[in-house]
Order: sequence, then C-alpha cells, then structure tokens
Amino acid sequence: MLRCHPELRFPLEKEPHYFYHVHIDDRYLGDTCRLERARNLCIDAIERSCGNPDRAQYGLRRVANCVGEPVDDFWYQAQYEPPPGSMYACDFSVLSALVPAEEWPRLEAKCRKLRVLYVQREPSSHLWSNVKYHMQTGGMLDRLHDLNPNEIRRFARMPHIRESSEYGAAIRKMKAGLSDGALKVIFNEDMHDDRSGGLAEIEDFLWVRRNGYPPEVLDLKANEGTGIPMPEWFPGLFAEDTVRIRAEVEAEGLVLPKSWSR
Repeated sequence: MLRCHPELRFPLEKEPHYFYHVHIDDRYLGDTCRLERARNLCIDAIERSCGNPDRAQYGLRRVANCVGEPVDDFWYQAQYEPPPGSMYACDFSVLSALVPAEEWPRLEAKCRKLRVLYVQREPSSHLWSNVKYHMQTGGMLDRLHDLNPNEIRRFARMPHIRESSEYGAAIRKMKAGLSDGALKVIFNEDMHDDRSGGLAEIEDFLWVRRNGYPPEVLDLKANEGTGIPMPEWFPGLFAEDTVRIRAEVEAEGLVLPKSWSR
C-alpha cells in the first residue's frame, strides 16, 4: 500500500537482506546463494509474465540486480529505482531485525535519516510464513507437502528462520542500538483492523505527508505468498516458544492483539 506514497521508494527485490549479509553472515548473499536465487527469479519472471513482455522485463531486471557484484553499498543502492522527490528508501527484509545492537549505530551513521518500523505478527503464523518463504526462495517449495512435522521443525529451527521470530530479543537489540525516536513497534493484526489509521500512523512516524489511499488500495491483500495454509499441528511444535515470546513482548510495554491469545 505504501508504494503509492510519492516520498517512498522501494527495491526491485522486496527483501534484499543486505544488512543481514553485511552485519551477520556474509555467506547469505554469496555467489552460490545469489545464483540459486537468480535461477528461481528467472523462472518466476517467465511464468508470471502471462505473455506480457513488460512484466517479464521487470522480472529479469530483478535477476540482473541480484547477480551484480561486488555485494557492497553500491550493489544495495542499485536495487532501487528512485522516483523524483523520494525521502526514504524502504527495505522490508525480515532478517534486518537480527542485526546486533552494536551494529545499529554504524548502520544509522550511514543514513541521512534512519527510521525502523518493526512489524510483529502472531508468532506461529509468522514462523509458518518464514518457512514457506525460505523453501520457496531455495527452490524447495514442492517438497513442503512431503515433509513430516519433525522435518519441518528442524527446518524452522535454522538460525535465520527461528531467530526472526524472536520478537523480544529483536526489540531489545533495536532499543539498545538505535537513537531515540528511530524505532516504532507495531502489530500486523492492528494494521489490518484499521488500515487507513495504521498508514497515517506510519506516515506521521516517518514525517512524510499523509497521502490518502483509495479503497481499492486499502482493500488489497498483501503478503499472501504461496497460499499454502498452516497445518493445524504446526503451532503445537513451538507452543513453549510462543508463550515465552508473547511474555517478552509484553515485558517491553506493548499490548498484544487479542488474536494472539487464540
């Protein structure tokens, strides 16, 4: 929805995961991983083009940007196609929440203005979404139905997947590392309950003008991903973690959405 805002610009690749690569694991955007990602993007670009050359060209630009090198700040800058007058370059990389506290001041020093919007979603739903995303980007999505609960649990326990659901730890690190006023924590469920009010709240946090969004934009369904529903048994695999994470978020002074307790 925020793509409609003239003061915000977005990367061709929604989640570049550049900060995770720079500050945590420099293998994440290594040659092997990027080439595998490019292969999947190339297939996706053709399959989703629906015979439209412009859509195919857009997808192939994503491929070209992905395999560019070296992976440095100029590589990251090239992920964006800036419109005139944009104030912020927006990055939706989930793994940025894993950046250590001591790295945030260095990252913030490189920016004219850094604002971090941390959006939390019910932990089990978020973890399932992450499992699907990483299986899809790794070209393994067709295997998802063949995995048993123990195999899915092991996959979900991979550090870059499991740790992105550790909301309490992420909030503590960002509070410790970011300057006053640079962080805002919200809940995905609250945004969906009041999309217009939630967008206005984000715009105020960013100090950009309130744009106003037509009903057809506000009614868009975002982040549906692969559409594979979460199995009924999945939340039970991580029940103890979920209870602990909820308590840690509340300890940071936040009021959980009612849907989190269902």
